[in-house]
Amino acid sequence: MKNKLKLAYCLALFLCISSQITNAQTTTYPAYHANHFCSQSRTATTGICGFLNKIRLNGTPSTTTSNAEVLLAAHRGLWGGDVPENTSQAFDNAITAGYKLLEADIMPAGITNYTDSTTTSFGTPNGMVCFHDFKLKRMTNSTSDDFVFTKSVEQLVALKLRIPRALNQTPVTSVHTIFSMKNLVEKAYIKNAVACLDVKNLENSTKSGTQGELPKFNSDDSKLLSLAKNIRWILKNITVTDQFRNVAIKTYQSYTAISAAVLAGEPASSIVRTNINKILWIPMIADNPLFKGTDGNISVTKVNAWIANWNANKEKVLYFEVNINSGTDVTAQLLGKSFLSAYFSGNPVSACYGINNLTGRRVGIFSEETVGSRGSVNRWGTWKYKDPSADRRGDLLWLMNDIPEMKKGVITTDRPEVWSNFKNTTIN
Repeated sequence: MKNKLKLAYCLALFLCISSQITNAQTTTYPAYHANHFCSQSRTATTGICGFLNKIRLNGTPSTTTSNAEVLLAAHRGLWGGDVPENTSQAFDNAITAGYKLLEADIMPAGITNYTDSTTTSFGTPNGMVCFHDFKLKRMTNSTSDDFVFTKSVEQLVALKLRIPRALNQTPVTSVHTIFSMKNLVEKAYIKNAVACLDVKNLENSTKSGTQGELPKFNSDDSKLLSLAKNIRWILKNITVTDQFRNVAIKTYQSYTAISAAVLAGEPASSIVRTNINKILWIPMIADNPLFKGTDGNISVTKVNAWIANWNANKEKVLYFEVNINSGTDVTAQLLGKSFLSAYFSGNPVSACYGINNLTGRRVGIFSEETVGSRGSVNRWGTWKYKDPSADRRGDLLWLMNDIPEMKKGVITTDRPEVWSNFKNTTIN
């Protein structure tokens, strides 16, 4: 029995190494959907298509060594000091410093109905802004703690934001204001950058039951409906068609689920149906219910089905992001560490591939460093320190040394200065 296991292990390693050698010798320029701006520029090395190709080439061809470097996404821009997160200045700072992947939290605005789920207006936005929290008070000079999404874009951009990471107890108002999503996309378009939109759906402030502040958004179906309506608004309201080339949308959903939800009820001639094929996606795996089994643990069956679904639509993928906290089991395998594993149903070929080689796209991670003196904050304004031994996403040495694929990965970070030695080369 032991000899059989050894033989299987050797076979797995042989298949893994052989396939990797084959891949390294083959120049493969990933296809885009035919409607995408860069579909006829798959080999470009300059401009926005050159930058997108650099990301999507995943480190190949082997003769183009610059493609194998770590790329950095500035989480909420390059912020700190007197500059708050998700602001025009924060995104300008990131671009000036050479970070061309601009990650932004996108919160809906102008929702008039978030309680009556029987009507078509339920959860329907009338705008989008760059903002992290569900409520105004922590980040703005608002005298009320109203929901952000109940205010119009005009009302929101009139507010002043607070200085981040202030050491004193008294909030300090900055000169900066809330930035609209449409203005971020325009900025990315002008600067040959990519607006990576982390679009927030409405969700309840409790994980179960009907209590909480948004009980109508407690179920997975209501959360998906909210997300789909937000994305649909984006696809309808970016009026400069070429700007879609500078947009990538982050999502935990499978492509089948999110596209079906966004297109539900849209006629054949709908601009939404056309525009959904002009953007790229950043699919994300995380420690959340979508990927968990009945035992409360990450379900490899669900994860594999999700990967297969996105792999079938990979012409629409910019890169993948894996935000499972620990590297002891699932994360290392998903990122491509080479060993036999029951997590991939005992298939030695699948076991040595991981997302990186299965899909031909880079794999990234959100490093989630501490963003303030009290740790990290969620969308409801609750602060929490994370156990670094259990949550290793900010462990630079672990990511670089123990997960080889991360040497050509995409690191989304609030602290890009920590990763300065790995900064992506700017393509103008």
